[in-house]
Formats: sequence, structure tokens, C-alpha cells
Amino acid sequence: RIAKLAGVKKPVRNMARKCFASYYCALHGSAVQAGLQMGASESIVLNNYRGVVSEKDGERYFGILPDSLVRESGE
Repeated sequence: RIAKLAGVKKPVRNMARKCFASYYCALHGSAVQAGLQMGASESIVLNNYRGVVSEKDGERYFGILPDSLVRESGE
């Protein structure tokens, strides 16, 4: 349902997990830490999620905040 509201025509299975892994690796540069966070081996993370997006994309992804938090922080 959320994918449809966002305009995603064909949702990818485990999309949130795949996004987290890709952006986490890009932002933090650690497949080990990403694997620990998501319960996956380092090799799975390295083979599937590393190098897919840029560090800047990782910053933008993890910088997404609800409007209420943005207003509270004064950004």
C-alpha cells in the first residue's frame, strides 16, 4: 500500500531491507556493521549492497525526517 501511495508501480520484495543495507553501507562504509544491524553475513552485504549508492545518497536517505521533527529541531 505504501509503495502504491509513493508511486512505485512494481514493489521489490524486501525493499526496505535492501534500501537500508545499501544506504547504510554507503554512509558508514562497513559491511560488517550493516550485516550486524540486519542479521546478515558480511559476504551477503558485500555481494549485494555495497557500492550500489553513493555516500551522499546515504546521507540524504538517513536524513529523511517527519515534518514534526524538522520543525522541533529548527532546520
